[in-house]
Amino acid sequence: MKIDKLLFMILRYLYEVSDIASPSMEPISPQALKIPLEQWSNAIALLHDEGYVKGAIVKESKTGVYILNEEGMKITIKGIDYYKNNTGFKKFMEAATGVRQLLP
Repeated sequence: MKIDKLLFMILRYLYEVSDIASPSMEPISPQALKIPLEQWSNAIALLHDEGYVKGAIVKESKTGVYILNEEGMKITIKGIDYYKNNTGFKKFMEAATGVRQLLP
């Protein structure tokens, strides 16, 4: 999965559940998204480093990036702003979802 699509999907979910105290992170887990753990961890680390999400703990080691406390992850005001202002990609994702629903 392309990184921009992955980042948008994660932010979209976190935005949608932002009013829930303890939302499930299962819908954006590597297994649910069908991506390698390494790709998912790098995406979360990027969102965290840019200030788009908070609550997760990002640890880097010689063997890779590790995410702890992902259950506590929340979207930040900066993340909401990025999500809402990225309308071109949002429209593309909505169109792709609509096309996927039309196909058998």
